[in-house]
Parts: sequence; structure tokens; C-alpha cells
Amino acid sequence: MGLPKLKPKISAQDYLEGEKISQIKHEYLDGEVYEMAGTSIRHNRIIRNLLSRLNEKLDGSDCETFFVDIKVYVKKLNRYYYPDLLVVCGEINQNEHFTNSPLIIIEILTPKDFLRLLRLIFDVPFF
Repeated sequence: MGLPKLKPKISAQDYLEGEKISQIKHEYLDGEVYEMAGTSIRHNRIIRNLLSRLNEKLDGSDCETFFVDIKVYVKKLNRYYYPDLLVVCGEINQNEHFTNSPLIIIEILTPKDFLRLLRLIFDVPFF
């Protein structure tokens, strides 16, 4: 019985280029790429309600909300991922597809996602 084949690591640049044309979202973890699962109607309702309330509270400030296709980049961990909602204040970095300076990151938890997210939270330094 042979050893399983290892997936080759890819560069962050190759990942970002691939995400621009991919129909499926992926997370990037230090060279390894993982396909993301879809969401549910309930999940989307929660996001919509939070987004509406956040936008009301942030009206008139220099903060913006982002959702759906905006990634967060964590340089220290060489990691890109798609949170459910973001709040970014002040000047936003020049890249159109990710931010590296969110003020707030909101992730809607399901029981299935809990352990993955718990690990992610403890690996990500607080801003």
C-alpha cells in the first residue's frame, strides 16, 4: 500500500488569480487551498439582518460593511479567508478583493463550522 499523494502548495498570488475566475470560493492556508461549502437560507437571513443593523449604526461614519466576496488576509499566518461580514474603517487597502485591516469580523457559526472556526480564532491575532 502506497503513501497518499501530497497536494503541492501554491503561491498566494496563484491563489488570488484563481479566485478571480473560480465559480467556487476557496480559503488559502499557507499554500494549501480548501473549497468552501455553500450556505443556507437561514444563514443568509442572519447575515442580511446583521448587515442591515450594522449599516444603520455606521451611517455617517468612515466605516463600511462588506460581505459575500471580500476576503481577509492575515499576513502573519499567510492566510486568506471569507468571513460572513466585515467592518472596515478609514482608508481601505488598494486591493479590490481582500482587506488586511478589518475592525470587526463576523462569522455565523453552525455546529459543523464550530471547531474549524474555533481553531481559526485562536490562530488569528487580535487587531
